[in-house]
Amino acid sequence: MKNNNGLNSLFDSKEMFRMACRPSGKLQEFSRMTQSRRRKLTYNNMHLTEGMRFTEANGFPMVAPYQGSVSFSVSPFTTHCKVTDLARALHFFLDDCRFDNAVWKNLERTTHTLLGFDKLFAPDFSLYVDMPEELNRFAVYKSRFAAAFWQRCGFKVIPVASWAGAPSFKYCLDGLPTGSVIAVCGTGHGRHRWQRELWHYGLRRVDDELQPTTILVYGEEEELPGLNAPVVFIRDFIHSRLRGIGRKRISSKTSVKAENDLFNIKIKGKEI
Repeated sequence: MKNNNGLNSLFDSKEMFRMACRPSGKLQEFSRMTQSRRRKLTYNNMHLTEGMRFTEANGFPMVAPYQGSVSFSVSPFTTHCKVTDLARALHFFLDDCRFDNAVWKNLERTTHTLLGFDKLFAPDFSLYVDMPEELNRFAVYKSRFAAAFWQRCGFKVIPVASWAGAPSFKYCLDGLPTGSVIAVCGTGHGRHRWQRELWHYGLRRVDDELQPTTILVYGEEEELPGLNAPVVFIRDFIHSRLRGIGRKRISSKTSVKAENDLFNIKIKGKEI
């Protein structure tokens, strides 16, 4: 048989990864090195780039498409030690502080603890309209890197799209696959009109540029006009507790305002 890397092997990718790790989850190859050499080679997880492909535009790792079923239950990453139903998909639609160290600084060990799960959402590192572009770019890079690494380890990974202000669309979708299920976070954008406009604009960009087979929205159901792809809502934690867990597939082909309206939205008196 061939594993996920296309190599002939008696073991699948997850088993290959498991056997390459020490009980702590660290890769044996690097555990044998001196601390000084290991520090140089493992800085920002550079030792995990083997087999990854990177985009020409921004140098982001490229994520393969997920084209499987969307009929699965989800649990937040913070509960992964307590989850007994390993058929669930783990999501990262959480405050970054709840998973940043685990997913980025301890990626090998965390991956080792998740081997029982079949599906993972790509980590959703936050992008902000008032954050320096370099930090937003690094957030996108980390998300793509973890997703690509998990796919190489044999997980089924649902790609996640996120964006900030209008300038972020130069890079925020780079590395995401076309013709795939794409997930987005649908919470926290309803407080102000400009936030809703920006979020809806981002969804239309995802729909136009990535041509997803399905858009998974983690959040409360709402009307999302102007999309060609079907939309499936996954209730977020608060609404799951208050109103019960549910999903609804909706049609999203109605008229919308011109996209240029987005660029007239102002933040603290400045155009985005």
